[in-house]
Amino acid sequence: MEWIQQPMGEDTFGSDYKILFHMNTGLYGPPGGYDFDMVDAGSQPPWENDMKFYDTENAAKEAQGLDEAIQQIAAGYPEHGHLFMLWGWDFEYQDAHYNYKSMDQMITYMNEKYADKYHFIYSTPSNYVDAVAASQFTFTTKEEDLFPLEGDPSSFWTGYFTSRANAKSYIRAASSKLTASNNLFTWGSLN
Repeated sequence: MEWIQQPMGEDTFGSDYKILFHMNTGLYGPPGGYDFDMVDAGSQPPWENDMKFYDTENAAKEAQGLDEAIQQIAAGYPEHGHLFMLWGWDFEYQDAHYNYKSMDQMITYMNEKYADKYHFIYSTPSNYVDAVAASQFTFTTKEEDLFPLEGDPSSFWTGYFTSRANAKSYIRAASSKLTASNNLFTWGSLN
C-alpha cells in the first residue's frame, strides 16, 4: 500500500526523481463507524470522554473498536512507525464544532489510554512524508507503469492517476477533436 515509484527507471531521470506512493484504505474517509459529521449524527454519536455533557460516555467502547480498525489498516502498510489516515468525505464537515469536538476528544482519549501503541495528531501530507523520511525506512521501489488505475475488477480510471502525464494530455486533446468532428458531421448530415 506504500512504495517508492521511480518513473521510467533510474536511467532516465536519475536516482533523485522518486515519488512516494501511498494508497488509502477506504478511499479518503475514516474507518467505518468513526465519521462524526452532523450529516451522520443519527448513525454515529459524538465521541464522549465526559458524561457531564451527554448521557453516556462511550470512549472506552469506541476506542476498542478504533484500535481494532487501526490494526487492520496498519497491516497493509510498511512498518516505519507512522500511519497516515484520512478523515473526510465529500459534502461533509458542515458543522466544524461538532466534528472537531469529537475528533479532539478521540485524540485525547487515544493518546492517554493507548499511548503504548499510538500517538494521534492532526497532520498534513508534507508532515507525514517528512516523518517517514526521518525514519530512514527503505521502501520497495517500483519502476513499472501505473497506467491505468483499477478501481475494482470492472472499473478503470484511465489516465486519472498515471505515470504517463503526457498521455493524459494527448487523450484530452484527441477527445476534444473527436467531439468537434462528431458535431460537424451531425450538422452536415442535418443540412
